[in-house]
Amino acid sequence: MKIGYLFLLLALSELASPLAARAQRRPPLPPANAPRQTARTELLLSQSDSEVHAQALSADSTVVLLVGRDRPLSNKSTFTFQQYDHNLHLRQELPLEVPDEFNFTRMCAEGSTVYALFSSHSNPGRLLVAAYNGPLGQVRTQPFDTRLSREVVELKALDGRLFATVLLTDQRHVTALLLDVATGQMQYLSSIYEPLPTQLTFVADATSRRAEYVLSQTNGRKSRLLLKRLTDRGQLLSSEYVQAESERSLIMAQLTPPKDTTARLLMGTYSLRDPDYAQGLFATDLRPVAGTGTKAP
Repeated sequence: MKIGYLFLLLALSELASPLAARAQRRPPLPPANAPRQTARTELLLSQSDSEVHAQALSADSTVVLLVGRDRPLSNKSTFTFQQYDHNLHLRQELPLEVPDEFNFTRMCAEGSTVYALFSSHSNPGRLLVAAYNGPLGQVRTQPFDTRLSREVVELKALDGRLFATVLLTDQRHVTALLLDVATGQMQYLSSIYEPLPTQLTFVADATSRRAEYVLSQTNGRKSRLLLKRLTDRGQLLSSEYVQAESERSLIMAQLTPPKDTTARLLMGTYSLRDPDYAQGLFATDLRPVAGTGTKAP
């Protein structure tokens, strides 16, 4: 019995020694280029009755928060815009009046202006845009009655106007909607009107004052891409197909911004068989080859 007890103690000590050695080791030092948390702030919010949406502004290295809180003993919510500097110190806070029928949908920015889009839960075709301008300390709202839109799936700002990709109430088409926040005018872009399951991605650039859409089209067996360039007012400038020379199907892609003059890259996914499933990545340069007028491979 004593021999067995001694053997058990020796076995336990051998198991514990490597554990103790590992516990005494110091954690490795982080690499020199590791990210650091140089600023921190905390919001006194509750997950059950609050919502927060953030939008970074590259123009002045600030961040704008749209904060929504439920009112006590009510189904209504209150919203505020909060702007923080690069050290996450609160710079400004402005209230936003949002009618009860609207829910937050999307947010984007251009320059120092942040746009928040709300959609009506009682009337899906009704939208409300809130524009926050930090330097001016102003918040303005603009309602839109689109009638035919059912859901906004993407939103970008260009020259004070909003380009919104929307699904229509017929549940069979996707199109683009141009919202002029300053005047309250709106228009559907006839050059962007595609049957589902077409997917759209686009970039907007204030320098060139144009928007570029990439549309994916498929016949069920093979898919291709369609590139459309529009002005900041929605007029069509050009339209061209992008299709692989092999049997590959180009499923979806995105463009680099127009202001990038070093390259005009179109990057996305492709498939060899079923266009519903990606099997690889592709990239192509859309710049014309000097002296030929054709695109670089």
